[in-house]
Amino acid sequence: MWQKLLVFLPSLFRVLRALALPLAGVVVGATVQTPLSGPAPMREIRWSEHPAMVALESRLRLQLPPPKPVLVATTELRSQGLQGLSLDKGTYFLVLLDAGLDPSLQAETLLHEWAHLLSWGDGHGPLWAQSYGMAFRMWAGN
Repeated sequence: MWQKLLVFLPSLFRVLRALALPLAGVVVGATVQTPLSGPAPMREIRWSEHPAMVALESRLRLQLPPPKPVLVATTELRSQGLQGLSLDKGTYFLVLLDAGLDPSLQAETLLHEWAHLLSWGDGHGPLWAQSYGMAFRMWAGN
């Protein structure tokens, strides 16, 4: 059942974005709070519209599903010194990617963050390294 839900989620997010409805505390296409540092600074979050990113996200959901649903968004992270960030929001994971990255680097960052979802709590340890390797091989077509 989770796999069917994970396949359906990207379509649902696009529909909600078009309607500008709130989803799990995140307002799509508007300025929202994200817990990056200090007293919850305001950051604009938007979803990636790049076809290669949408395809990669769909493949990750199908082939390497994490233990709970995932919401992926792009936002400005460079001022925080980050290219990507994964957050456990309780009932789902939130993956934030820097909107200023070129699509290739954004894809690699998504793979890096996805490995964190598959190995939550391992930091950059052996389980994360194994998960990153699986994600990278899937992306490379091996």
